Amino acid sequence: MARAANTGISAFILANGKIVDKSELFAREVLQKEIQLKHKKTFYSQLGNIFAILLLVVTIIKFFWILIKRR
Repeated sequence: MARAANTGISAFILANGKIVDKSELFAREVLQKEIQLKHKKTFYSQLGNIFAILLLVVTIIKFFWILIKRR
């Protein structure tokens, strides 16, 4: 991953979290690395908002379930 920041730390970070190269805080530097694009789809790119919609539906059902039980 390449992280670029105007007023923070810019860095190149591997998928396992190892920082390969980074700039210092508020330093004007140019970092150059060769990066590889990953073609594997992430959970979100595969399913989109289905997880968020599912949680919303479960929350609404639970809300109405509680309302009905109180009566």
